[in-house]
Amino acid sequence: MGWFSCKGRIHANKYKRDFFEPFTNLIPVERSGSLERSLRHAESAIQGGRIVLVFPEGTRSMDGQLRPFKHGVGYLQNKTRLSVLPLFLRRTYRALPKGAAVPTRRRLTAVI
Repeated sequence: MGWFSCKGRIHANKYKRDFFEPFTNLIPVERSGSLERSLRHAESAIQGGRIVLVFPEGTRSMDGQLRPFKHGVGYLQNKTRLSVLPLFLRRTYRALPKGAAVPTRRRLTAVI
């Protein structure tokens, strides 16, 4: 189970989920099973008029280097026919590294 921006990380750390849930609006992504099943919550949110932020690599980077993209962005765009706005968030891997429970203060950069 991964995070898709727009309710919690179901099988992971319940305390982390309970801490972040009031401040975020995360959609669960099932990492096993079909792509269609994994992204059904995100597709439903888009069809409900919500904005969805997709992390195309499917996980956070350990070192900030880009990894190969998964098929989720293309799948959602094809199913919903919405436009995609590519956005690069620089230095997020230091703000909330894998395994960290609480984000740290960092200067981030967004590139559109």
